Amino acid sequence: MNSESKLITAQEVAELFSLSVDTVWRYTRENRIPFIEVGNRQYRYCKDDVLRALSEKKYSDMAKEKKATYPISILPELLVEILSPSTKKEIELLS
Repeated sequence: MNSESKLITAQEVAELFSLSVDTVWRYTRENRIPFIEVGNRQYRYCKDDVLRALSEKKYSDMAKEKKATYPISILPELLVEILSPSTKKEIELLS
């Protein structure tokens, strides 16, 4: 965490990332987003760290939800779908 980073509450995380507060707390319990415990069941978050964690999770979830019968690859900042064998043949015929 950057020393200049301001710590934010679960409510602020929810507002920033269009999540419910319950989802933020669930992600905290599941260690899906980084947090700092500042007291008994009191948590604070670094916006940049949460953004990074949610972005990485988003691409991972997209790959799982796709359920393709052909492989997909996850590259930094980009989800790439590899063409199915039949689509590849169609493209080769058009070339």
